[in-house]
Amino acid sequence: SKKQQREEAERQRELLLHRKFTSSAVTSNGATHINLDHSFDYSQRLDSTHAHVDSYLEQARLTLESLQFQGSTLKEIRKK
Repeated sequence: SKKQQREEAERQRELLLHRKFTSSAVTSNGATHINLDHSFDYSQRLDSTHAHVDSYLEQARLTLESLQFQGSTLKEIRKK
């Protein structure tokens, strides 16, 4: 019934008003514990990925430079 729904809603509000919220898990001795392992691991993997992409781009640049040099060398040989 509507009366029961209102009473339940009021009870839920009261529970929320008296509930203590924390930003992270609190241990039994009251110390706050923030789990950063997942974020730290993600950050390390992201840094590693950036380093690999930089390495691939540098390899591609050097390969292109080498091909351009070889092409100009072949043109010089053809002219002779």
